[in-house]
Amino acid sequence: MTLYIPYWQFLLIPSLIYGIGWTLNAVVIAINHGMPVLAYGALTCDTAVFDKAVHICMTPQTRLRFLADWIYTMGLMASPGDYLEWLGERLLWPSFIIWAVLMIRDRREMSRWTI
Repeated sequence: MTLYIPYWQFLLIPSLIYGIGWTLNAVVIAINHGMPVLAYGALTCDTAVFDKAVHICMTPQTRLRFLADWIYTMGLMASPGDYLEWLGERLLWPSFIIWAVLMIRDRREMSRWTI
């Protein structure tokens, strides 16, 4: 028995984008024993305020720096994984609505042709 889900791309793509972002963040946290954060501007590792349970200050010994929190945007530091997670979250509901509309449309067209 095969299960066919029409328009599955609308359901899968946002989930994959979110999952890839989550995985990138998890890999950086696992390798560095915390998410490294770049001290920006006048902030130093001593004066920076961040959640010390997850975040650590970026040092020269930090591995995978390009995946750590180094992008300063909207008043906070973010990582490429954070951007992928945000994109996946933003695409999820619009994609689900598009999928539902297409499914309803197909169902109506199918019922129009049956006797």
